[in-house]
Amino acid sequence: MSEFRAELTVTDVTCDRCARRVEEALKSLEGVREVKVELLPSGRALVSLSLTRELGEDLIREALRNASAGTRHNYTILHYTVVG
Repeated sequence: MSEFRAELTVTDVTCDRCARRVEEALKSLEGVREVKVELLPSGRALVSLSLTRELGEDLIREALRNASAGTRHNYTILHYTVVG
C-alpha cells in the first residue's frame, strides 16, 4: 500500500476548538490515516496528514468549508503540499 504525506497551512484557526474542528473534518475523509494540527500564533495552523492515497486539494477545501459552517470562521488553505 502506498503511503502519502501532505502538509497544509490553514487560515483562521484561532483556538483549540478550531483545531479540533479541522482535525475531525479531515479525519472523516476517506484515505486519511492521521491528522496533526499545530496552532501557530498568527491565527493559522500547520496541518500534517498521513494518507493511504493522494487527496485532491478541492476535497480538502470542501471539508474545511463544511467544518467552518455555522461558525464565525472561514478555514481556508493557504499552502498545500503532497509528498509521496
